[in-house]
Amino acid sequence: MIRSPGFDLDKLIKQQSIQTCFQPIVSVRKKKIIGIEALSRGINPDSGELISPFVLFSAAEKFDKLVEVDRACRERAFANFSNLHKKYPDLLLFVNFDTSMVDKGIVGSGNFMQMIKKYSLNPSNIVIELVESRVKDFTELCKFIKTYRDNGFSLALDDFGAGHSNLERISIIKPEIIKIDRSLIKDVHTEFYKQEILKAIIKLTDQLGVMVLSEGVETYHEVMKTLELDTDLLQGYFFSKPQPNSALSFDETQEKIDVAADDFFKCVIKRIKKRKERFSNFQMVIFSILSSLREHGIDSMEDELQKMIADFSIVECAYVLNESGRQASRTILNNGHLHGQKSSFLFKPAESGDDHSLKDYFVYIQAGLDKFITDPYISLATGSLCRTISMTYADKDKRKLILCLDMKEDI
Repeated sequence: MIRSPGFDLDKLIKQQSIQTCFQPIVSVRKKKIIGIEALSRGINPDSGELISPFVLFSAAEKFDKLVEVDRACRERAFANFSNLHKKYPDLLLFVNFDTSMVDKGIVGSGNFMQMIKKYSLNPSNIVIELVESRVKDFTELCKFIKTYRDNGFSLALDDFGAGHSNLERISIIKPEIIKIDRSLIKDVHTEFYKQEILKAIIKLTDQLGVMVLSEGVETYHEVMKTLELDTDLLQGYFFSKPQPNSALSFDETQEKIDVAADDFFKCVIKRIKKRKERFSNFQMVIFSILSSLREHGIDSMEDELQKMIADFSIVECAYVLNESGRQASRTILNNGHLHGQKSSFLFKPAESGDDHSLKDYFVYIQAGLDKFITDPYISLATGSLCRTISMTYADKDKRKLILCLDMKEDI
């Protein structure tokens, strides 16, 4: 008999003394619950007290019982899901698989498929969650993946972005779903860098045909921002905490999905209107400054720029390029933004003569556009988030020039 701290591990495994809780996985755009993740806790077979997953699996690892505990948790998950599967035949079950067991040579044992048949489940309804970094033998991992994919199971990479994920392995494993770790989702609505990381991940997954699931969404603002960034699926306390079968309420979760979908639609409309208003303001500013600059030559344009941008708080700085993309003026900083500059080593205004010929705001103008507005980026002049709007004009001496304005951008 193996006695772990406070409970009999062998007895727990033999009796499958496990509580399965389910947490819904939702698609707000489809306005539906698409699946549930099975999360397991132990039950002390003698006292009936709940045992946290951390304590349970730590004991299993300590006494070399990971395979047995993992199988017991999985079987209880399948048994509990079988009744739900009859009621909701399209519902997906996400099950965690401790991939460190791949190194123990369990691939091909047939245990997984036996459980599926025992509970009359369809492999197409099962999504196996993997954390690939726990596997030392990558060849065995590939063998595992092929075996289960050939049998009709889907695969999800769990905890992606938690600090150990290998981008190269996405293209090798080709998961159907990538689950973004809570560490990237927390406060994503206020942290620009997290937003940019998520955008990059979503762009990559779009190209690979992989769906993105944002895990651990807990607040309304996190839900709205992850939706804005084009996340496919969501999971977290905002929609529902993990619940045992007896307490699982799809109705309550569906109500939250409907509210989120309705609010997101309103946010999209509001964002479009705000963007149109903002771009209209951009145009008003640049046309106003250009109308003045056209009356001046190269010698007086810096003084005129300094005077003009002082009237527009939205402008962080201004500069003029020549036809070859070289800066024809100093970078004129709006006085109201001077105090916000970051380290002068990394963030300092470009100088007269600097080459901008590979910057989007020059390249697109050279390609034939009269005006161009960049996506938001971190300004090297001030260290803050901005967009650059560029537009061609001719000064009083008929020189063809390009006015560039760095505009403040709200997150």
